Amino acid sequence: MSRHLRIGFWNLNGFNSSILGNKLRTDDFLSIINKHDIFALVETHANYETEMNISKFQHFIKCRNQSGNRSSGGLAVYINQKLAKGVTYIPSENKNIIWCKLDKAHFNFQKDIYLGTVYLSPPNYERNNNEDLIGELEEEMFLFSQKGEIIVQGDYNARTGDIQE
Repeated sequence: MSRHLRIGFWNLNGFNSSILGNKLRTDDFLSIINKHDIFALVETHANYETEMNISKFQHFIKCRNQSGNRSSGGLAVYINQKLAKGVTYIPSENKNIIWCKLDKAHFNFQKDIYLGTVYLSPPNYERNNNEDLIGELEEEMFLFSQKGEIIVQGDYNARTGDIQE
């Protein structure tokens, strides 16, 4: 019997909202995430002390350094607890990439699958390092493609400033 994995992705634009509160606790968000086996978030704006747990899911998080009094960026991958034994976090040196391996034996795949989540900064962002990021992503994709199949999901945030005439 073949099993299909439902994988989702969302640019959260910060876990906390002045209107909604913690977005991870809203009924709408939970309704969406609970329809997936694996779900990735970018722009969590969380730090390692932030409560990021979601019932019935295990997670891997990667936080960036705080900028002023608020956290910026950040990635999280949530795995349904029923599948968690078959998923391993794989470290990346880049703060904008998070990888996990889906074990072929656990999922009855022919090859391991390496799932990457990446966030590309806006082009006008003062600390934009997308050229370095893309180079590192290519290197990691090449490495993992030698070991199994790869899936990369990501977000390119194309916010721009005002257009001046």
